Amino acid sequence: MKNWLALGGSLITLFFLASASWAEAVWKSPWTSFLYALGVWALVSFSAHGIGRFLLDRIGVPYAAGPERLVLNLGIGYGALGYLVLWGGIMNCLIAPLFWIILSFLVFFSLQGRPKSWKNDLWGTWNKGEKCILCLLGFLALIHLFLSFAPPTGRDVLTQHLALPKLYVLHHGIYSIPFAEASFNPMQVDMLYTLALLLKSEEAASLIHGTFAFMTGALILFFLQRHLPRWLALMGSLLFLSTPLVVNLSSKAYVDLGLVFFSFGAIFSLTKMEETRRWAIFSAIFAGLAAATKYNGLLVLLLVWAWFLLAAQNQKPPFSFKEKIGYLLIALAMVLPWTLRNYFYAGNPLFPFFSEWVGNITPVEQYPLNPLTRRALLYGEGWSDFLTIPVRIFFQGQDDIPRYFDGVLNPIFLLLSPLAFVGAREGWRVRMAGFVILYFLFSLFLVDMRARYILPTLAPLTVLSVLGLARLRSFPWGKVWVASSLALLVLNFFYLQDFLRRADHALYLLGKESKEAYLSRTLSDYDLWRYANRHLPVDAKVMMYFLGNRGYYCDREYIYDSYYSGKRLNQVLSRSPSAERLVEYFRGLRITHIALRKDLFDQFSEANLLSQEKEAWREFRTRHLRLLYEGKGYQLYQVQGGLDASGV
Repeated sequence: MKNWLALGGSLITLFFLASASWAEAVWKSPWTSFLYALGVWALVSFSAHGIGRFLLDRIGVPYAAGPERLVLNLGIGYGALGYLVLWGGIMNCLIAPLFWIILSFLVFFSLQGRPKSWKNDLWGTWNKGEKCILCLLGFLALIHLFLSFAPPTGRDVLTQHLALPKLYVLHHGIYSIPFAEASFNPMQVDMLYTLALLLKSEEAASLIHGTFAFMTGALILFFLQRHLPRWLALMGSLLFLSTPLVVNLSSKAYVDLGLVFFSFGAIFSLTKMEETRRWAIFSAIFAGLAAATKYNGLLVLLLVWAWFLLAAQNQKPPFSFKEKIGYLLIALAMVLPWTLRNYFYAGNPLFPFFSEWVGNITPVEQYPLNPLTRRALLYGEGWSDFLTIPVRIFFQGQDDIPRYFDGVLNPIFLLLSPLAFVGAREGWRVRMAGFVILYFLFSLFLVDMRARYILPTLAPLTVLSVLGLARLRSFPWGKVWVASSLALLVLNFFYLQDFLRRADHALYLLGKESKEAYLSRTLSDYDLWRYANRHLPVDAKVMMYFLGNRGYYCDREYIYDSYYSGKRLNQVLSRSPSAERLVEYFRGLRITHIALRKDLFDQFSEANLLSQEKEAWREFRTRHLRLLYEGKGYQLYQVQGGLDASGV
């Protein structure tokens, strides 16, 4: 009977959600759109829980608590659901009715069976201090919901994390997009966003990303409550979830918090291998999912495997050589679908890396300068500035300013984490610190540092910081020191207040501002795309210049030149500086329209084109381009004398 009720409930829910996705009235009111987004998020999450439950019940790992089981089921399920969407895309089966049916069966697996009581798992009664922390966590959850319901405006969201899934949905499948180098990145979490867009809810993608943050906070809680009083374990979750960078990202459809969850899930599982060796399987799966989310997840995979090799020696009996290699093979199997995709599309499993030696596509954007030289040229920084980045990143971070790491952290991590080793030398503490230090060092010398790039170290740093806070209690004047340290936590809420002020979408959420008005106010190029979507033929093809590759709000086919420069255009003009050659170039690409940011294009032309090449472009613009739109510094041209919108 319970199974029939589960099936009936899932089918009824899906019926109403599917009906709403085709009902135009849903999109007229922000609040009905929000409710639909919550429904899609719940549907995707229940489906992930169902597939995760089905898979993990067959691995047979015992769990300490029901909430822990829920989080791990959901995490593994999100990963498995991403592969399901990937294979559907490869087979050109990204069709909404098909996935409504698939999700109905997955929800059935999630709901069947008798629900387990969590009364004992939630540790019984709570004291006033713990209830206060819980209220703060609930407040952060509400803020996450509030921020997630705004239309997408994040840079990477508009260039790849929603832009590429939108293209896949429009084509009903995954295909090669050679002009978008980001499309060759691993896209495990992006596949969940593809599913959200297939179900017609971009807000659900933001909710999914925020869910990874709260699942990571839950794992921190589960980990710390093994070693510390409950209020300190809750404090760990609060510290992580209120960190400015986490607050900033949790309401946007990025993938970094998915990487954080999978990375810490791998570490969390390694610390439980004493209970049963099968936890190593979980760790390998999570490490592989981290690598399948972003390329820097490969570094997570290697460091976690090194941790496993060290921890394996302390197991009784020790892991065999075959089991140690098996861990690596399981993790690499998670990445294999993405490397195979790149091999078939670009001839290089790790494109754009190593493209000078392997592959049939040459990356347009190449950065031959190492991070030290780049920062010296761009910001005038020397060796001392470079080597102190691991310290400065916790004190100087600012949003949207690359020089200051494009994100805000909290110095509390740097100040408290070393105290975790005062009077304690457990192996897992040393290995956790080693993971943080090595990841920092690799990131420092491999990339121009951004706060987001070191996010996989944030959960381990949170654990070490709270352990350091607990150790501080044993110092003379311990309560004073603890209170002083927790005062730094207030910085997170000052940032939150400022972030809410800058977000400035209360009018939209209250229904006093339309979505188009909000986007026109917050995105300088939105009016350009609104004009293009209303006036260009459906078969138009747009070439973008100096628009930052932000194509999400363009409803016409588009391609773009390189991000920082018109490199391809420069190459065409340098070979044959004539208007006729430009006509042939755009005709070969079947371009019917050109969109550009005028000031940046003029700067590029002045700095990179020779006088003869400038004259060729001016002649081409005069004879073959017709200005259709100009506003806020952006221009839209129709290409004449080549192709019309129908390709003739």
